[in-house]
Amino acid sequence: MKPIISVELKKRLEKAAMNGSTIAKDILGELRGCRDVKKIINRTANYFDTVRVVGKCDNYSSVRLEITCCTKDVTNKHFPDKDNPRAPYFRENRERINLSTFVSLFSNLDDYTSDEVKYFDSAMRLSQKATVRVYSRMEDFERAYIGSNYSPIAENDQSSLHASCMRYDDVSRNAADFYANFCGARIIIATDEDENILGRAIVWDNVCFKDVNLKASFVDRIYFNFDFVRIMIIDYARQLGIEIRKNKNTYESYDEFYTLKQIGNLSIGTLFYSNVTMSVPVSRWHKHGAPYLDTLFILNYEEGVLYLSNFTSNGGIVKFRNTNGYGGELSFLCPFCGKTHTDSPRYCCDCKSKITESSYFGDIIIGGVKTYKKKKYPSALFDGRKPTKLFEIYLGIQRCLRD
Repeated sequence: MKPIISVELKKRLEKAAMNGSTIAKDILGELRGCRDVKKIINRTANYFDTVRVVGKCDNYSSVRLEITCCTKDVTNKHFPDKDNPRAPYFRENRERINLSTFVSLFSNLDDYTSDEVKYFDSAMRLSQKATVRVYSRMEDFERAYIGSNYSPIAENDQSSLHASCMRYDDVSRNAADFYANFCGARIIIATDEDENILGRAIVWDNVCFKDVNLKASFVDRIYFNFDFVRIMIIDYARQLGIEIRKNKNTYESYDEFYTLKQIGNLSIGTLFYSNVTMSVPVSRWHKHGAPYLDTLFILNYEEGVLYLSNFTSNGGIVKFRNTNGYGGELSFLCPFCGKTHTDSPRYCCDCKSKITESSYFGDIIIGGVKTYKKKKYPSALFDGRKPTKLFEIYLGIQRCLRD
């Protein structure tokens, strides 16, 4: 008797193979053209099908897959239901097994590593092909962040994607604006065939890893709903030429990294710790807001350079560890001299005497004011009709903060 598998199981095996499972590919190879189930299965078992075990979470369903099969010899003359075509599907003639046991039934297949079995188990839970791509447009960032775009299913009740604090409409818009326009970052997005989001990860380019004296690109924390998606994103990042990834998918491990390829004196697979910095462009297209950042969560200004880092320095201005769609101020940047200070939200004490003078009615700005984007500012902050470079940086910082 030939091996008999359901349409559902065959589809899941095919999609899992497309999604990178070696085991699924090997099983399909065993089933293809086989005329005798006993040649590939090492015990009495046939008529394979799937059962989905579904759990309810807050805003999605967790899915676990089990295999059912007939474990009776339906050709045996003593079989009570012999010649009944429905007998293999009677409950009393079937057994439920997990995916690991299912793999062990195939006598001609080699032993697999625990990671390969885990990948197979994860990939079999999604009956669609996953696609991974990298993007840089604001609308793609927003698409990846809005919770209503997420896949309605996940591997378990610990989906980091569905638990993302930036999944709400208002803050996801601010996150997208910040990443695309303020930082000039990229984003890797994994989707299913219906364009539901399965996973995402921010890509930072030209990052300085100070403790190992390297400049490289790295992929930040991965948010995902299936573990195989996490691995697909890492493999895709490596194919893109990205050299380094965040080692752990937690906000606490902001200085722990892992090499995806040989770089400098570090071989592939090296775990290391480092302070990191990355200068940011502060595009004028950035309108407002900022996300919660897992790694580069401090905005600094020193010697004319605005940069993100994973540590607080004397030039630390904004901390991005809020979930309200805006950063929180650590100190202020004086738009006149570039000094970071805590004197006032606008200018430092040294510059106050240069731009204001006392009068009977209080302080008066020397040199008058100019109107810029419907707000009035001291004329000293402009070079002709345009803001000075330092004032542009100041305005860029202010757009990260709640008014």
